[in-house]
Amino acid sequence: MGASRYNVIFSGVIYPGKNRENVKRNLGKLLSLEPPQVDELFATKGAVIRQSTDLETALSFVKLFEEAGAVCTMQVAEGRAAHAAPFTPKTPAVKTIAVLPLNMIPADPLFAPSTVPRIGAWDQGFDTNRMDNPNLDFADIRLATVFSKAAGEDKQHFVFFFLAGQRRPFLVDASKIAFNEFPDVKCQMLFSSLRKFLHHLLHQAPQVMLDKPTYDFLKGAAPLLLKPEPIALATSLGKALETPEALAKIERLPVPEKESKTAAAWERVLAEKPKPAPQSLFKPETDKVKDHWRGPSLEMITARAPAAPLCRRILASSHTLFITSSLFLCMWIPVDLYMLAHSGSGIITTFRENLPGVPAARGLLLVAAALCAIYIEVLSEKPGGQTLGQKLAGVRVVTEDGQEAQGLDIWFMRFIGHTLQILTFGLALFACFYSKEKSGLADILSRTRQVTTQEKPALLWQPLPFLLFFTLVNTVFSYRQIWTSIPEGVILWCLGVLFWLGVFFGYRSWSRSLFTKAK
Repeated sequence: MGASRYNVIFSGVIYPGKNRENVKRNLGKLLSLEPPQVDELFATKGAVIRQSTDLETALSFVKLFEEAGAVCTMQVAEGRAAHAAPFTPKTPAVKTIAVLPLNMIPADPLFAPSTVPRIGAWDQGFDTNRMDNPNLDFADIRLATVFSKAAGEDKQHFVFFFLAGQRRPFLVDASKIAFNEFPDVKCQMLFSSLRKFLHHLLHQAPQVMLDKPTYDFLKGAAPLLLKPEPIALATSLGKALETPEALAKIERLPVPEKESKTAAAWERVLAEKPKPAPQSLFKPETDKVKDHWRGPSLEMITARAPAAPLCRRILASSHTLFITSSLFLCMWIPVDLYMLAHSGSGIITTFRENLPGVPAARGLLLVAAALCAIYIEVLSEKPGGQTLGQKLAGVRVVTEDGQEAQGLDIWFMRFIGHTLQILTFGLALFACFYSKEKSGLADILSRTRQVTTQEKPALLWQPLPFLLFFTLVNTVFSYRQIWTSIPEGVILWCLGVLFWLGVFFGYRSWSRSLFTKAK
């Protein structure tokens, strides 16, 4: 007589002294159910949690439910009970996935994976083609994991399936999954088929969790490349599923969209073997040169990023203008104070040859103007292709092929472009309206482009260049009036503060709205 099989039954009863909401929360984490599904489980009288299972698995379910605070019983699966349908919650629209953090720990033989020769389609799950467990119910799957393992120069890709009440996960080679047996899953590339297979699994079994690397793979990244043996990964995830502290760190993240044509095209690019260099043209001597002759790199393929929006470049230019003007004022104020001390009327009416220090004052002003030009062209724009204003607006200058803008020729042509814009009082800026990418004169002459950076600029810093400029301008007007009359100077300073604060908040709103449109 064979060993008895058991049904695991939950009737909605909790242990005395336990908080019902806490028990619901614990069962939701244990079974990976949403709150409405947990309520449905409690409302179902005699819900079959596990159908026709062995004694060890049934006892493990009873223990797990007891730890969660719920009463779970076993019944011998005989007659009609043997065919009782397991509890299957109504599947809501899948919008989020439970994502489990991955922390690698040493391997434990208790979590050694069981190999599945092939995965095929079945009405209620997967066909495992195993004699001991031929079918895998969707309702039993708790977690799915995708990873890669190096095999010589190539890589093999695998999938783990962790089941409720079972420590040892099922391990299947991704190439052994019959993708053509599932609706709208089979693709030309393995990764595309595997991602659609995961989407199919999540649609049929919303309770299934993913680890973080697998979630990233579903979004388009490469699978986790596993250096230790798969048992180490199985141990790390299996222990996490049994640890309340790890389960408490589960995040609900949005379901990624199904793979686009662009992602599939990327896989074809990655799958293509590099073409050898044409020896008749050039003989490679270094690894770097060899890599160059293999064809365009991924960085070069993605270099043609979209140009930065015109409104964001206007914002960056205004930031740079205020910063440069503030630098000029910082150089001008000491000269103006010196002239006031000698004439009493300030720099505007004191450029007289017989006044002591006038040649020196003129020289300092020229130095200040030169420093401002150097700031724009050398000190701020050349390193990283960004002025401070461009950094605040999230813009950088690159060459037409996406490389960092470096070289004396690029610097010189951008300097000529900026100079022409200043000499024409900004009329040269109209050239951007005739450019395909709305490029400025400096970009056209230097054959460069302005693109958005990956870092998100903080809106808090947007009005600070103007605030610095307004402070210096108000200071100049105030001390010049105070030099003549202290009461009038104080009144002028107060009026200046009110006026410039109004302009400041107007500029602040304008810059933020401009940046919002640029995003």
